[in-house]
Amino acid sequence: YKTKDGKTLWTTATLTPIFKKGKLNKIVVIYTDITERKRQEEEIRSKNKDITESITYARHIQQAILPKKSILYDAKESFLFFRPRDIVSGDFYWFDRVDSKLVVVAADCTGHGVPGAFMSMIGNEFLHQVTASDVIEGPSKALEMLDQKVIQSMNQVGNEEESKDGMDLAMCVFDLETNMMEYAGAYRPAFLVKDKELIELKPSKHAIGGYLSTKKHFTEQSIQLAKGDTVYLTSDGYTDQFGGVKGKKFLVKRFKELLLEINSLSMEKQNEAIAKAFYDWKGHHAQVDDVMVIGIRI
Repeated sequence: YKTKDGKTLWTTATLTPIFKKGKLNKIVVIYTDITERKRQEEEIRSKNKDITESITYARHIQQAILPKKSILYDAKESFLFFRPRDIVSGDFYWFDRVDSKLVVVAADCTGHGVPGAFMSMIGNEFLHQVTASDVIEGPSKALEMLDQKVIQSMNQVGNEEESKDGMDLAMCVFDLETNMMEYAGAYRPAFLVKDKELIELKPSKHAIGGYLSTKKHFTEQSIQLAKGDTVYLTSDGYTDQFGGVKGKKFLVKRFKELLLEINSLSMEKQNEAIAKAFYDWKGHHAQVDDVMVIGIRI
């Protein structure tokens, strides 16, 4: 028997004596072309390297279009904890100054990785459009306009086969002169710690994007803030993370307790505490989703 490259593995003369002694009555030949297998493995490695390099470059593009963190940091004492699960993220933050108002958004797009990143870029662009030219009429109106733009761009008209992609988000508009805050949410709440008590601002039960036969209405809440009040916005990645002794989710209840526990700290220390609590809980478990928490202190 010879291999493809002509090497002799055995001959009839080699095997005949073994057959005659009754020590061998069947031969099973399993032959693997090692050279071909190595070539295929190298081809796979090369393709994976190209894909990873492309996605890594896409991360630079995604980061470039996100707003500068200084817009938030210069306006308010604040922090941003942002940890994508993959190289690129389906979560994204968004800030804008419109006259005396600061707009802050924490958004969680359908999926993560590359699909989520594409959706985040759409959301980022449309947020610029709904707030760029005029002082926005309010976050509920902004979410309605954003919803319409996403539906149009994704050609969502109610067909069974169409994309249902969209995003959940919380938007807060802070008046920097009066400390009045307006909030509206699409499946994402906001948390306010005021006088050592935590208030959960409930969102509307509509996502941004996705066809609905009736017009979506996003409820708006206005709250007068005082010095020392702290507002937190988050995606669901933090509370959905598995970990702890029993491998359970972190959950919203534990997240609220954490916010009350760290609220007296500086925003820098709060950021550190948020990170430590997350990684301590996660332990050896894989990160299941993109993670983002924004904190703003009045």
